[in-house]
Amino acid sequence: MTGDDLYEQNNNFIKIMKQEGNDITLKTFEGMEHGFFNYGRHQNEYFHITKLEIEKYLQSMKVI
Repeated sequence: MTGDDLYEQNNNFIKIMKQEGNDITLKTFEGMEHGFFNYGRHQNEYFHITKLEIEKYLQSMKVI
């Protein structure tokens, strides 16, 4: 489980979106708090990882 206090709420949102036929992915990082990937936090490590994951997802969708 992650350290994000909105984890369960996010899981429920993902479930509803998938039921409605939307292509959606939830990536988690064990033990990390809400907003952990924001620029300036954790020496920007997760900012760059998250940015790369978003880019890979958009490329797979042929958006970029």
